[in-house]
Amino acid sequence: MPFAKRTGYALLKINGGLGWANVQTFAHLPAGWSILLELAKLDRATMERLIQEEFVKPTLTLSEAKKLVAQLLGKTQKKMSRGTKLRDRLRRFEDFLLAILPNCSPAEKQLVRATLGRLLEQIGAAGEPDRSPILIKVAA
Repeated sequence: MPFAKRTGYALLKINGGLGWANVQTFAHLPAGWSILLELAKLDRATMERLIQEEFVKPTLTLSEAKKLVAQLLGKTQKKMSRGTKLRDRLRRFEDFLLAILPNCSPAEKQLVRATLGRLLEQIGAAGEPDRSPILIKVAA
């Protein structure tokens, strides 16, 4: 498969929401899959109106699309705190590393060690020492 399972699901959702669109319509849409995934939440009539009124155009950014869709669906955007974003990104990075490390060469593992070591040094030099407990994820 040329892409990940999550990308496949995203493409199916995009097709479900924008499958009606033709080549001429797509010429007015942004190119990013994440942006199209947001826009696919809207119904056809709304999308056609937004394209006609040039709210949806090729230069539309992901953050603009999220705001637009949230506004039209009557939802408020979830704002994550910096701490929540940090924990989320660290968790995803840990999951990523744990998934790929078994298939990494010794040279790649050394690169990871060196890079993480530099990051730890920068974190230590950036401020007060970390007194939180170290949580170790044990593989089952």
